[in-house]
Amino acid sequence: MDSLERRIDRLEQVARIHRIIIAVLALAVVGAIALERRRERAAQIETAQLSVVDRDGQPRIVLGQFGHDAFGMSLVDSHGHPRALFELQGDGSPRMSLANSAGQSLAELTVFEDAPRLSFANLDGVEFFSLSVEMDGSSRLSLLDQKGQSRINIGASGDGSPGLVLVDRYGRPLAELTISSDASKLVLQGRHGSVFKAPLD
Repeated sequence: MDSLERRIDRLEQVARIHRIIIAVLALAVVGAIALERRRERAAQIETAQLSVVDRDGQPRIVLGQFGHDAFGMSLVDSHGHPRALFELQGDGSPRMSLANSAGQSLAELTVFEDAPRLSFANLDGVEFFSLSVEMDGSSRLSLLDQKGQSRINIGASGDGSPGLVLVDRYGRPLAELTISSDASKLVLQGRHGSVFKAPLD
């Protein structure tokens, strides 16, 4: 009888040891899962805006949303003025904008699909220079006056034929020079509707 009781006690001890081992293994598994999830969270940070500040606590680099559905990075000077902006606009077009010490954008580079465009503006925000490639493959350089009116246009068509157009302040072309693959043409607008053409039609 004593032998049977001892056997039962030993079996109960073995069962308790098994339960302890199973509990330890379960805790180890739970701990490993928690550690892996913590590593995943540490590798991915989700935030609406992220700022890098200088030694005085002033934001100098800002990552976040700029305008409607536009996201990018802004570089800020020590006075709090944004000087450079790199963003992806809502339509997917990348844009780079460079500004003066007052935060006024003076130069912009945009790429819309296969058509890049570079433009410069004055202190009033009026564009006075632009260089672009159009969707049809033609290129265009424009010089504008202080009111934003295009006055000199130089371009090349999709087949590479160059052209020059000089425009008055009302937007009327007064001088045109075009060159095709085998000929050139000059048209000058004079006073009172007079026109000079070379060669003559």
